[in-house]
Formats: sequence, C-alpha cells, structure tokens
Amino acid sequence: MAIKRITTEDGFTEWWAEAEDGSLIRWKLEGENLIAQRRQPDGTITEKIDDVRWQIKDPQTEIARLEEFRAGLESNPQLTNDDRQAIIRSAGKIITILKAAQNTKQSQESLLAALNEPEAELTALRDPDAASMKQALQKAAEDISSKETFIQALAVARKLSGPTASALTTSDLQFMAGQINRAGVKMKELDPGTAGMLQQAYDALKAARLNLPARHCQRPAMCSIF
Repeated sequence: MAIKRITTEDGFTEWWAEAEDGSLIRWKLEGENLIAQRRQPDGTITEKIDDVRWQIKDPQTEIARLEEFRAGLESNPQLTNDDRQAIIRSAGKIITILKAAQNTKQSQESLLAALNEPEAELTALRDPDAASMKQALQKAAEDISSKETFIQALAVARKLSGPTASALTTSDLQFMAGQINRAGVKMKELDPGTAGMLQQAYDALKAARLNLPARHCQRPAMCSIF
C-alpha cells in the first residue's frame, strides 16, 4: 500500500497506509488480534478486528526458524521437562504442516485452519500473568539503572575519604567528578534535595576547592581536580 503523511487537527504528524478505496488505514496488535484503524474524513477513527489480513510466512523460512527454536529448547534451563516436551510436540506439528504445505498449493485459509490446533496448544501453555510479571521486572530493572549512578557517587565518596585517597591521580579525580555530575542529573527527578547536594560536590571539585584530608594528601598537587 502507498503511505501517506498527514497533519492532524492538533498539529501532529502521522503516517497512514492508503487502502484500496482511498481511505486511510493502519493496524495495531491487541492480544492475538490484528486491529484495523480507519481514519474517517472528519478525523474520527473506527476500529475493527482484521485478522483475515494475517499471512503465513514462507514455509521454508518458518520451518528453518522453528527447527532452530525447537533445538534451543533442549538447553533452556527455564523450562520444566513437561513444558519443554509439550512445546516440542506442538512445534513439531506446525513444522509437519508447513512441510506438507510446500508440496501442495494450499490456500491461506486452509493453512490457517490446519495450524489452529497446534497454535492453540501453545497458547494454552502461556502463563496469563507472564506479561504483567515481565513488565514489573522491566520497571524494576529501569529503577535500578536510574539509581546506578547514585551508587557510583557513593563509591566516589568512599574513595575520597578512604585510606587510599592519597594514591588517586588527577585523571582519577576528574573521572570521579564526572560520575558525581551524572548522578546529580539522574537524581533530579528522583530526589531533588540529594541532586542539589551532588551538584554542590561537583561544583566544589570542579573549582578545585575540595581537598583530600591532610593525612592522605602526601602529594598536594593531586588533591584537587584541576
């Protein structure tokens, strides 16, 4: 289909496909259903399930992918043996159906019908809570990542006040200043107060006003950032 760029009433740019009748259409996935969105002349959008547009991939390509997938199941430690064998059986059925399709001129409808049973078996194996659990884990990972720079800043503080501080070189201190600055930027949204303290520490380092404790400062030239 041809692609058309439009500007909405709110000034946003959108890309749509032009359907056979000239109307604008695009799709989104909801669960297992393909949803067609059609833009009306007045700007409103209607939605309708459009699963008939699903097309089976080239059988040979899909057979190769599924055979590789099936082989990888053997070494997947996250699966129980019962689940592994159930997936292998259903994948095997799909591979057999696709191989048979290579030798016959099956219509898309008949091929979809043949694949319905093994695909339903695979769908039944899904944990209904898996998607929400995955999202929760991803959010936790993002939260940890956002706080990683703050953890690095704490490590900098330990190094600056620790017994090995006198061994730090100018380049070490410059790198630490950068870590403190990045932590301050990251913490602005999480904790503005802490971010302000980190910014002060960075400014002091950059201005060469922050010196190491005298007992650790055997080489005074190394006790400031610049």
